[in-house]
Formats: sequence, structure tokens, C-alpha cells
Amino acid sequence: MEKIKEKMDYKYFKKRKMPTTWEQLLLTADSDCIAFILLSECGMLESTTLWMAPHSIEKYLKSYLLKSDPTINVINYSHNLMKLWAKCIEISPKNCLFQDTNYRAFVEEIHMENNNTQLRYSYGIEIKDPIFIKTYVPLSCLLRLLILGKKQFRQRGSYGLCNASFGGSTSFFENPKINVKEIVCGIIARAYNGLP
Repeated sequence: MEKIKEKMDYKYFKKRKMPTTWEQLLLTADSDCIAFILLSECGMLESTTLWMAPHSIEKYLKSYLLKSDPTINVINYSHNLMKLWAKCIEISPKNCLFQDTNYRAFVEEIHMENNNTQLRYSYGIEIKDPIFIKTYVPLSCLLRLLILGKKQFRQRGSYGLCNASFGGSTSFFENPKINVKEIVCGIIARAYNGLP
């Protein structure tokens, strides 16, 4: 077998060197969140769709930690949601979000499933909809609110989701009749009313 080149010339990907920042993690968490919400709405409730939920929560938690303390090496936490959650409690012990037993139980459960190969290869696991969505959506929104702060969260609109996370276009195939941002915000509104 041929030895893999250390430096590969990329034909299909544009590789960029970028530092891991809280802003970058927030942007990619928003993108994963949007993809999860859209695919779930289309009835695709297994495999990659389901994997995006814990992955986005992981990125939101890492974003919060980095914004709170830029010296934290979030890569050391790998994909361990419970260690990330515990570190958030350590940094913000009085924050009611991290004290909420329902959210902790949700994070614990998606942490266990995130390490389950059945989740990645789509056999035997699917989410209990709509209870999963009704927990995931407010948690992701509240984490964005915590990261951004109330003022920036409100300035962004769209439940704090970054416009760039919609991929630069809010419509499918430039079709103004199908507005991705409206669809996602509508789903969020149905799943969780009363956001700040």
C-alpha cells in the first residue's frame, strides 16, 4: 500500500488555517443547528441528522468556554459533553442554565448517544419527536443567548442565529418562495415560545 503523503494537494476542498475562536465555534454550531432543524422538519430523524444535535451543543459549550476564558484549550475536551458541561458549571456556578436538571439530563443522554456507533451508522436509534426538538431548540437558543449576551442576541434577530450560518443565501436555489431563515425561525417559534 502506498504511503499517505503528509502534505496533500487538495482538489475538492479549500483548506484554510484558522485559529479556533469562540466566534468560529459559534458560527459552525449555528450551521449544525440549522441543518439539524431543517432535516428534522423534513422527517429525517436518524443518522447524520441526529448526530448534528450533540455536535452543535458541543460547539456552543466550547464557544462559551473560550469566550469566558480564551486560555482554555477546548480541544482537550474532545467530544465529551459532560466534561464541557461540568467546566461551564465551574466557570459560571450560579448560571441557572447549567443548574437546570432537565437540560443536564438531556446533555447527558445525547452525550451517551454521541459515543454510540449506532447513532453514526443509523440503526436502532431515532429521536422521540417532538420532545427532543422541544428540549434541543430552547437549549441551543439559551446557549446562544449566554454566549452573545442579550443585546447582541436581539440585534441578530433570528433567535440569535448568525446570517452567515445560513450559507450566504436564505433561499434554496435562489428561489424566493422557499426561505430557509423563515422556515428555521418558524420551527424554533413552534418548538419554544417566549424566548427573550
